[in-house]
Amino acid sequence: KTVGIDNLVGITDACTGSNDDTDVNIVDGELTGSKLTMNKVFRNFVNYGFSLTDAVKFTSTNAARLMGLSDRGSLEIGKRADIAVLDSNFDIIQVYKA
Repeated sequence: KTVGIDNLVGITDACTGSNDDTDVNIVDGELTGSKLTMNKVFRNFVNYGFSLTDAVKFTSTNAARLMGLSDRGSLEIGKRADIAVLDSNFDIIQVYKA
């Protein structure tokens, strides 16, 4: 069943881990969590063929709306404006926190 563009959300499980280049934590041969960051989630959506606009929806707008956070999720007057500036590889350059 298709959920639709307005209901798709990018997530991470926000685990820290070793400083290697992998996106997962393996302890004693067992997967213990992901180190996937939200900018990498964003990059993955774009690499899978979604537009930049859709990737923004999936990683901010939709998530805020579905969690009932009406004060954030889009850049509008009166809303909280936490902004991550990314380079062309979707690596974080700067973060502005409201």
